[in-house]
Amino acid sequence: EQANHGTIFLDEIGDISPQLQSRLLRVLQERQIMRIGSDRVIKINTRIIAATNKDLFSEVEKGNFRKDLFYRLNVITINIEPLRNRKEDILPLMSNFLDTKYNQMTDLEKKLLYTYSWPGNVRELESAAIHYNTLSKLPKYILNTLNVSPSKPNSVHSLHNNDIEMEILKIIMENTQLFHGIGRMELNTQLKYMKIYVGDASLRNVLQSLKEKGLITINKGRSGTKITELGIKTIKDN
Repeated sequence: EQANHGTIFLDEIGDISPQLQSRLLRVLQERQIMRIGSDRVIKINTRIIAATNKDLFSEVEKGNFRKDLFYRLNVITINIEPLRNRKEDILPLMSNFLDTKYNQMTDLEKKLLYTYSWPGNVRELESAAIHYNTLSKLPKYILNTLNVSPSKPNSVHSLHNNDIEMEILKIIMENTQLFHGIGRMELNTQLKYMKIYVGDASLRNVLQSLKEKGLITINKGRSGTKITELGIKTIKDN
């Protein structure tokens, strides 16, 4: 009744009971409702938007959803892909949920949001935003998805120079694709999360070596280091 001459959103329409399906069908067909305990019929004119994560056509074939109600609702269908298949929406949604606090997120945290699979879709993302807004960090289960070896920390001495260069080059490529580049401090932070400890002087030397090989470009700023086409080809060929 409150949605008369307006719009009502019915979420998880595929989960409603057969009894409620019958009542909803009657409302859609007759465009009338009756309050509980009343005998007065109220005419309504309401737009219905319904959502479900189920295949309603399959539910109709199984007998779980009324065919006549399905065709009443199925006027215009908009299929929304799972969040993991539309990663370009993740960061704008998180920015909307966090508002100004989004600016406090590091590039690594944004990268984790981008690479996480989000089985709970937007609702899970919103819960992660509430967690971050409260504790200023992402939930532990998201942090644990970072590819960290359980073995003892690596250092510049326990890895070959070529291995270190390749790991750094991969990080630069990912951040170039996501954030149009990465600064040296953020690069070092991401290396530490991977249990690869490289001193600042050693990191400068590695970056200079990659630059001289034509694999990266280095400019000033938080997003100053970017991978080149040759760098991408080197990773693919490795």
